[in-house]
Amino acid sequence: MPKVYCYCYVFDTTTKRNRKCKLKPKYTYDNKKYCHVHINNTTYVSSIIKIQSVYRGYLGRKLVKKYNTLPEEVQRIICKYTHQDIYYYRYCDKISTIIINKAINFMKNYYLTYSQCEFIENMFNGNRHTFETLENINYLKSMFKEIIHIFYLIDKYINILNISKIKNYHFDGTDYSLKYKLIEMGNICLLYKGFIESMVPESQNYNFYCIRDLSKNLED
Repeated sequence: MPKVYCYCYVFDTTTKRNRKCKLKPKYTYDNKKYCHVHINNTTYVSSIIKIQSVYRGYLGRKLVKKYNTLPEEVQRIICKYTHQDIYYYRYCDKISTIIINKAINFMKNYYLTYSQCEFIENMFNGNRHTFETLENINYLKSMFKEIIHIFYLIDKYINILNISKIKNYHFDGTDYSLKYKLIEMGNICLLYKGFIESMVPESQNYNFYCIRDLSKNLED
């Protein structure tokens, strides 16, 4: 019994000529036999897809008609559960964006450039009396109040926060990453915990040791 092949021709890269497809036919359409590959080139598949899409549309319209006949209270319950995953994803993404933007803006305002980092270092390393003006003290109060609040938010929402965004963010035009800037600032907060608590009274209610856990999460 002669072998039956697919009706279509293919280009043979070895002989540089057209030859018959050597795959076994699985479908018959318009009195011609096609393999599972070349059947997709016919109107057979497009007709099937069209029928399926029309039927899916019919089922969708049927469900919508049923939904419209339900009481308003039941409609709200259905909407709540059908959109729950979407709403939760948007909620998590929004929270992540807000906290990360706060952290980015903080670093740009207080701890990104060399002069900013040098100022913080001088305040705590021997030259503190030179910098202890009322303006500088207020600057430090504002800085520590803001970073403690950011650490509090990160710790509060750590389970839904997109940590990868923090790890992968780099400041434009620099070699600095948000990840290592947060770790550095966290180390400063831990080192001068008592000084910060005296300057920012509300920070006394914050568990500073959560910063260590955050640093470990960022380094992993």
